[in-house]
Amino acid sequence: IINKVKLEKVEDGYTEIKTQGNHTYYLLNGRMHKEDGPAHVERYRGVVHHENYYINGKQHREDGPASISYNNDGGVIKHEYHMFGHLHREGKPAVISYGEGGQSLREEYWSKGKRHREDGPSYISRDINGRTLKRTYDVKGKRHREDGPAYEQFMHYNEDLVIYVREYYINDEKHREDGPARIEYSKSGEIQTKYYFINGTYHRTDGPAQVEYYKNGNIRTEKYYVDGKHHRIDGPAIVFNHGDGTREHEEYAINGQMHREDGPAEVTYDEDGNPNREVYWLKGQRVQGREWIEKLDIYKKKNVNESKTIKIKILR
Repeated sequence: IINKVKLEKVEDGYTEIKTQGNHTYYLLNGRMHKEDGPAHVERYRGVVHHENYYINGKQHREDGPASISYNNDGGVIKHEYHMFGHLHREGKPAVISYGEGGQSLREEYWSKGKRHREDGPSYISRDINGRTLKRTYDVKGKRHREDGPAYEQFMHYNEDLVIYVREYYINDEKHREDGPARIEYSKSGEIQTKYYFINGTYHRTDGPAQVEYYKNGNIRTEKYYVDGKHHRIDGPAIVFNHGDGTREHEEYAINGQMHREDGPAEVTYDEDGNPNREVYWLKGQRVQGREWIEKLDIYKKKNVNESKTIKIKILR
């Protein structure tokens, strides 16, 4: 229950100082407001843990952080800068988290409520030794970087810090034209998985858009995509291999549909490399092996007739 502790007349209305448990609020016309200090203070066992500055109900402070968090010893553990209710700070981080020794563990750059920085990462987290654990690049609230990865995450391995994930973004979409847009690494630094994206969609025309590797370097999985659909004309669109590099399973697809005209579209191999399961598909429809030749002939004739119709329309 909120109890009124003090009611004080001011020129534009009333300032109410209210308490609720460990919280103290300064209100003006029912909204948190205080011009000469924090409008909200939280205490625990008599020690201040949080201070928040508000003007007319919006978190705001022009000469310092609008939100301050403390540990039990009174040391600052977090600063947040707000202007008119939005996270905002010009040229410096708007959110800073501190370690026990006062070192910066996390920094975030914000402008008018959107994560934003043009000359470096907008988000940086560090371990207690100051080494980067994660960094992201954002412009006007969108993940974006034109000259390198927009997201990097690192992991501890023994006493070292090694790269774990790299991602490339343009305008908040995974995108890279000269290589994979997402790369995952093992603890020893080898590439584990590569993903190719264009404008946020799986896409690659000169090879598989997703490649996964075994620890020995052999390819484990290959998946071909064009415009977000499984697609490959000159071979299987999905491939699974054993650790020694021999084929385990393969699937053929055209424009996102299981399809193959010169054999089964789905094949599973035994340990000796011999097919032990074959499934036939035409344009996303599964057919029995004995019916495949008949339906394939119908399918080819239909395509020929459609092609002739298109040519006639063009000539006319």
